[in-house]
Amino acid sequence: NVCLKGISVEIDDAGIRNLCSQFGEVERCGIMRNKKGTSRGIALIAFANAEQAAMAIEKLNGVSIDSEGNITDGSTSKSAISAMLASKDPMTQEQLDERSERTKLVKEQNMLMNKTKQAEHEVLRRQKLQEKQTELREQIPAEARDERIIASKFRSMSKRFGPGTQQRCHGCWLLQYQCICAPTPPAALEGMPHRLVVYLHIKEYGRLSNTGALVKSAFPSQSEVLVAGLAEHEARFRELLAEDPQRTLILFPSADSLTVAEF
Repeated sequence: NVCLKGISVEIDDAGIRNLCSQFGEVERCGIMRNKKGTSRGIALIAFANAEQAAMAIEKLNGVSIDSEGNITDGSTSKSAISAMLASKDPMTQEQLDERSERTKLVKEQNMLMNKTKQAEHEVLRRQKLQEKQTELREQIPAEARDERIIASKFRSMSKRFGPGTQQRCHGCWLLQYQCICAPTPPAALEGMPHRLVVYLHIKEYGRLSNTGALVKSAFPSQSEVLVAGLAEHEARFRELLAEDPQRTLILFPSADSLTVAEF
């Protein structure tokens, strides 16, 4: 069996047979093609015996052929072909098509199996997650769970604050390139005799729409932002309320206000 590489993509099986029949009896021959049916520039030829195959290799190696299978002087060919012993028998176009269909079917089956495995894996992952959540619910009291959730969300949101242009300002919570803290003249507000504390829900912490952050921006040394449910913030809030309960006011988004003692 002989393999020819570098043949013209325009030559067909008849041209290959015409070329090789001058060296002996050609039992089978075929051009290897891709999925679109285009020649890959490779042909496999089966001769009647080894002597004929050896002669074909000797005569064809390094020559140029045209689209009809005729040997040329190379002036019209871009490159010469190479001839060698083939490692396997040549396949007919029908066999090549059959192999291509089998390969396509195997790929489709593998894709289906992968999707099935992914779906099964996702089901198992969700089951394990639910089991873990159930286990945690049984082991950890509800209040402790809430505290852990709030602490986790607080840590996650805190990572968004920093000096980078796509990170947020610690003062106004806006992106760094939108920061309004620098133009604010805090020196003119230092004489204010009050302290302001913004006590907010974890979902409001870091939100660009939360105007409570402007308090921290306008009064950096006289204000604090505390998150409800966060252990250290709750302790700090109780500490502030206990300092002077008669003169400390809790302000709601309304026209009313109460002292801590009244509350």
